[in-house]
Amino acid sequence: MFGGSLAGWQALLAVHGTSILAAGPLLVIDLSGQLASGELTAAAQAAGVPGARYVLPADLGRCGLLSQLSPAQFADAIAEAIHAGTPGGARADRAVDVRVLEQFAAALGGWVTPARLAAAAGTTLGYPIPPGVLSPQEEGLIAGNLFPVSYLQQIGPNLVRLEAFLADLARYVSHTPPSSPPAPAYYTCLALDSGARSARAEMLTALAIGWLTTLVSASSATAPAVIVAGADEVNRPHLERLSDVCEQRRVPLTFLFRHLREDSLAMLGGGTAALMRLGHHAEAEQAAGYIGRQHTFVLSQRTATAGGNRTFTRSDTESYGDTDSTSRSWQEFHFGPGSRTRGTSSSSTWSTGQSEAEGTSWSDATTSQRVYEYTVEPTVLQQLPDHALLLAVGGPAGPRLQPVECDPKIALLAGPGEQVAMPVPRTAQPRSAQLTPTAGARRVNQLVRYLDFRSLPQAPRSPRRPSGRHRA
Repeated sequence: MFGGSLAGWQALLAVHGTSILAAGPLLVIDLSGQLASGELTAAAQAAGVPGARYVLPADLGRCGLLSQLSPAQFADAIAEAIHAGTPGGARADRAVDVRVLEQFAAALGGWVTPARLAAAAGTTLGYPIPPGVLSPQEEGLIAGNLFPVSYLQQIGPNLVRLEAFLADLARYVSHTPPSSPPAPAYYTCLALDSGARSARAEMLTALAIGWLTTLVSASSATAPAVIVAGADEVNRPHLERLSDVCEQRRVPLTFLFRHLREDSLAMLGGGTAALMRLGHHAEAEQAAGYIGRQHTFVLSQRTATAGGNRTFTRSDTESYGDTDSTSRSWQEFHFGPGSRTRGTSSSSTWSTGQSEAEGTSWSDATTSQRVYEYTVEPTVLQQLPDHALLLAVGGPAGPRLQPVECDPKIALLAGPGEQVAMPVPRTAQPRSAQLTPTAGARRVNQLVRYLDFRSLPQAPRSPRRPSGRHRA
């Protein structure tokens, strides 16, 4: 899951976590620094689910995070935690740190705690150590010839680094003999306190992920489902290692990233992705690019033409003519058989003509163009409500989209086993219909529609104590 606000995370963890608890045990690692798992923990307690919540680093000693690791695993986890944020991995320094820690563990007889390891490093550097942390024999062995002089000069920076990190953890873990790890709980939550970001918090983050990876990989039975909230603080190699281990053990794993960038961007794909509100434009564009693009026809050009014409014609014609004729006959004078005629006539003519013509012409034309656009526009992802998310499930034709509302209050609108009636637009398709990218985009671009929810069955109030395979 990528993006979202604190209120959205609290709602999502409450809905998603309770649905998992209805079917099996759950382990939550809350690295958000804002206790985003608070509503889920309260819901589990209200339902009577056996659970345990530890706030780090205050509860580091009693949560069993360190006591369940062997000395070799503890050395690897400490070295990986120290170098988690180092560019390039610092492979040589990690190997030297692991070697030094293994030497200390052997000198301490296999009884390793951050306090005893910090005392061992301080003894090697010549620092005074608190009384009672190391026995005189252990202190003499470490201060003596545990490391050759030439080798000791080479590992000086490693010893300083190990002592600094281990001494910080030693304040929260007793140096007394380790007690048995706490009994596995149906619901377990490890949460970082709300302090400012520090080297200690980064180390605890890497240590918790390393512990979880070791625990899942070494498990010979079914492990609980895992949710990691605030996975932005974990570097990509550790995230990929945990993801691979959970996939091999068929452990349901959910990562919650606040941002979509750098390491979290590299984790996008290969599974089901949920997208909540991504306020940053670059992150929203990355998410829209993952969902994909589609071909559509859009109006690209419109031409409107209007015109007219008017013609006026006038013509005047006038003519005049005179004709004079006189007629006489020969017989009038008795001169013979012929006749002669002479006459006179007069006439006048005139005419006037006028014509007028007027006309109007117009045309309106539109042109559509085939374009390749985002299925979901980035601005839509930037405006999602707090309790809304867009579920992108991988498919052969690209991600299939499903808008989801994850407000926990929806489950309170109906009794157990009753379907909650929510207003659904008339144009909405049935819930069972498959959503094509185009149909999903149409719904998401109109923001998020409400879905029908069924109230989640509650876990039994007095469940049988989980077996060792649920150890968390």
